[in-house]
Amino acid sequence: MSRRNWVRALAEHYGAGYLTRPDNTHAKAGNINAALARTDGTLILSLDADHVPQPDILKALVGYFADPGVAIVQTPHEFYNRDSIQHARGDHHEQSFFFHLIQPGRDAHGAAFWCGSGAVIRREALVGAGGLSTATITEDFHTSLVLHSTGWKSRFHDEPLVYGIAPHNLEQFLLQRYRWSAGNLAALRTSHSPLRRNGLSLRQRVCYLTGTVDQFAALVKLLMVAVIAGTLISGDLPMHTRPDSFAVRFVPWLVCSLAASVLLGRGWLRIGYAGRFESYATSAHLRALVALVRPDARFRVTPKEGIDRGGWGWARSNVEMVAMAGLLAAALVWRAGITAGLVPGRPLPVFALVVAALAALYELQRLSRAAWTLARHRQLRHTYRTVTALDGRLGDGSPVLVADISSRGASLVIPMGVATPPVGEPRPLAIDLGALGTHRFLFTATATFDHRLGGRLEAQTDAAQRALDAAVYVIAPHARRLDQPALRSAAARTLALRLPGLRRSDRVAATASAA
Repeated sequence: MSRRNWVRALAEHYGAGYLTRPDNTHAKAGNINAALARTDGTLILSLDADHVPQPDILKALVGYFADPGVAIVQTPHEFYNRDSIQHARGDHHEQSFFFHLIQPGRDAHGAAFWCGSGAVIRREALVGAGGLSTATITEDFHTSLVLHSTGWKSRFHDEPLVYGIAPHNLEQFLLQRYRWSAGNLAALRTSHSPLRRNGLSLRQRVCYLTGTVDQFAALVKLLMVAVIAGTLISGDLPMHTRPDSFAVRFVPWLVCSLAASVLLGRGWLRIGYAGRFESYATSAHLRALVALVRPDARFRVTPKEGIDRGGWGWARSNVEMVAMAGLLAAALVWRAGITAGLVPGRPLPVFALVVAALAALYELQRLSRAAWTLARHRQLRHTYRTVTALDGRLGDGSPVLVADISSRGASLVIPMGVATPPVGEPRPLAIDLGALGTHRFLFTATATFDHRLGGRLEAQTDAAQRALDAAVYVIAPHARRLDQPALRSAAARTLALRLPGLRRSDRVAATASAA
């Protein structure tokens, strides 16, 4: 529906249909609704433009529809750009807890919802619901509500089968989180609100309301920060009790709360990471609360390109986070001044002073760590480089090691005794891509670091580009490391047989030319 000629040509090349419509009303939801009237498939695979499916996605999901009551089967969202702002370590990212714990839990209660991409949907269910809901900017969440309330079932298949691009920087991250939060909250104002919609089971209603209420976490944090700072500045206590009584009630709650978070998180939720991402999303969640009064009908696509230079420019996107940190720091300084007799103010009892100061320091360090992580984050490449361990040969037959690679670039490690190609001059390079064959490229060095070269990569044949794209976007995300075991796996061999133009004769010819 994007009306791009190159996409039309690509679809025609692979024998796929390409549909457009006169306008972009209701964005993605409008596109799918327009396509429903012009197609006739029983099942619909929903994918965002930046999501690359694994070859066996349909084989894994279609079986669920043997149950005639199933409308949606959703898979987790994973991302191949592991240097994004929302990645914590390795494959763990800000959405891991939701997709690998929350969604399976919702599935057990019949309330797993469609997340827009990486899902197979029954056409009959969508048509019966009147198409995708366009009343909010989270058409997937809203449509799931409609389907569940009319008796349709959903399932969640907890296996990574699609890999997409995560937001590169904080601005992109906040735009995406704002849309999700504002759309979910706006659903409370519609006739499909889980507060009053008939047809939902008690478990489904609780799951939907729990997910919606979670959007208020940022407001709760803001109020807590305000109370702590207000106590330190004014000397007024929010409660009056004896220290032993406070300790008996507060300490067990704190210990049990932290223990429950760790145990229920099952390794997907770490307290430090949770605090970091909670701080990141503060601005988006606070601004989204306006949707309860004035729903936002603007659907803004999250940009998935660009770079992140780090530094403190992120503060312009999350003024609320800066304000909370500044308020806590100012309150601590002011209370220190009062305690030292340098400024006027009401004194606090020793126990209250210790508790309030520790609470302020704890929240301040969480905000500061998040701020420091944002400032240190660097993501300067437009295309993510996958870590590899691939054999390559330059045009003169010299061996090199391909240390990382993307669809348009690579880094080479030059062994001792091998002449380093000069910067700016293209050199033939053959790369062994395992079951996908050995293919010819032109490598143009743009930077050198001792015996390592970074530069541009240009495929010399269509088959070479297809093989490289398959390795980078399909095999590497699933295998986590692109090396010979991954490229000679059963999945790689199956993919090689399915790739158009990547025949055995092509691979033999490429191997012979490289030698």
